Amino acid sequence: MFQRIVSGLVALSIVLPVLIWGGVDGAKGLVGLVLLIVLYEFGPVASPERPKAAFGVMSVVGGAIYCLLSWGSSFSGSWARLFPAMAGAAIVIGVAILLTWAMFAHEDPEEGALSGAVTALSVPYIASAMAFIGLVRGFEPNGLEWLLFVLVATWATDTGAYFSGRFLGRTKLIERISPKKTWAGVWGGMALTIAISVVWASMSPLLPMVHAGVLGAFLAVSCVVGDLVESMFKRARGIKDSGGIMPGHGGLFDRVDSLLFTMPVAWTYAVIFGLV
Repeated sequence: MFQRIVSGLVALSIVLPVLIWGGVDGAKGLVGLVLLIVLYEFGPVASPERPKAAFGVMSVVGGAIYCLLSWGSSFSGSWARLFPAMAGAAIVIGVAILLTWAMFAHEDPEEGALSGAVTALSVPYIASAMAFIGLVRGFEPNGLEWLLFVLVATWATDTGAYFSGRFLGRTKLIERISPKKTWAGVWGGMALTIAISVVWASMSPLLPMVHAGVLGAFLAVSCVVGDLVESMFKRARGIKDSGGIMPGHGGLFDRVDSLLFTMPVAWTYAVIFGLV
């Protein structure tokens, strides 16, 4: 536990200054670097036979999609009008590249098909989802607070789930995927997230308290699902941790898996209900 806490504090000391004082582009640049590390950690899941080669292809495809979604909105003139089509084309072409690589890189057609399906689904999603971190940071005029709100809500879900699951957990959630997760953990994480969200709204004009409670519930559910999805991929490949860059935590993918779900949900909710 001590190692986990120290490792987390070191990571926060690096990440938070960039997110706070680095501006929107600084945040997007940092997330882009994290994306590359995540894709490197995803290599053994994408292709146990050729993880480094998989990372090379995934980084090109994922990086292109991420950059386009992160900075494409700054296009002007005819480029701005073409942005939606360009984003769609980047994803489609990226999927085609990943499928083609998987076909030629694996002698076993079954493994090639599996690797192609995993990368074609996961890489565009991971890159697109991580782009939403920068998009949330770019909310005007309070993008930084929105970003911190979603980060705290995500961490609150993990924290509440950990302690309530540890002391009250009996019934397993999905034991075949994550043996330690319980329904008590889910409800504890959701309760803490909603409570913190409502308290945040009572102290800040960021969003109304009703929206804070509803969004907090959505974020809690998204957080749990995001963590389970990554666990499903790792268990399918017999992998415990995605990496070892953060002692006590595993890899960066283990830390951002929930954000791949919570950030798009928060952005969508805020835009649909006109909160930004």
